[in-house]
Formats: sequence, structure tokens, C-alpha cells
Amino acid sequence: MSREKKLEDQINALGIINNRKFSLNIVGDGFLKKELKKLIEKLDVKTKIIPYSKNAKKKFLIKSDIYICSSDFEGFPNTVVEAINYGLPVVSSENHGGIKEILLNGKGGDFYESGNIKDLSNKICNIVNNYKMGLKKNKKARDNLDRFSTSNIKKYEKIFDRTLTK
Repeated sequence: MSREKKLEDQINALGIINNRKFSLNIVGDGFLKKELKKLIEKLDVKTKIIPYSKNAKKKFLIKSDIYICSSDFEGFPNTVVEAINYGLPVVSSENHGGIKEILLNGKGGDFYESGNIKDLSNKICNIVNNYKMGLKKNKKARDNLDRFSTSNIKKYEKIFDRTLTK
């Protein structure tokens, strides 16, 4: 739970949606926990903060319906790839890093304008209201994840090595 993860954006979006059927599970640890808990209480949103463990992460990926990545930046967002593999529609901020490639520039998931809470809440509601479309996008993203496999990375390394030795 660090500033660049922008977890408060997810909590604020849930506050805008204002639907008690929606709940947010945050799996993680960090110095922002107290601050986030205060925001959760203030907005009276259904949110749990669960200490990080691999088992907790897996459990909540299995239980979830949507995955939200609200980070300002991610180099290669492993949790997004994991969420895709668990069949979850993904909503992500348009952040720097590999997210646009992973989500096929929007064909494999939905983007919202970073920091725009209203846009995020609209994207969440859109997925809930059009869940089959979210699942189709997930399938498209999942079908294209092999580009990031270890064998493909090794191919790129060989190309880079040949280029650097010339």
C-alpha cells in the first residue's frame, strides 16, 4: 500500500457508486493502511483490507468479479496478468509501463483516465452492467498473454545479445 498504487481512488469510486452490493477487497500491507481505513469509514463503503500473503491474494482473485489497477505507474503489472489468468475483467488507469500492451490498448480490458474517480466509477458500473463484454475482453487478453512467456523473453534476449555484440 504505497502512494503510487492510488488505492484511495478505488475507495472513492466505490463511494460514488454508493451501492451496498459492491465491496472492495484490498490485499496488501503498508504505511497507508490507517489513512485508507479512515477514508473507508468516512465514505461508509464496504471495503476490507487483508494482510498480504500469496494465499490471500489467490483466495481473493478467485472470489472477485473485477480487478482494478489504479496505479500511477507499473513496470510490468504482474497482478494484472494474474487477474487475467483468473478470468477477471480488468479496469486499469492509463498508467505508464506495460499495461496498455497487456490489455491490448483497450481490447483486452478497460482504461480510465488516471485520477478521474468519476471515470473509474463509470467503468466499474459499465463492466457490472455488461459483464459478458468484460469476460470477452478478458478472453482476448488471456489469449494473447503468451507474448510474455519465458520462452518469448529468451528469444528477445538472444536478439538483444546479437545486436549488442555486432
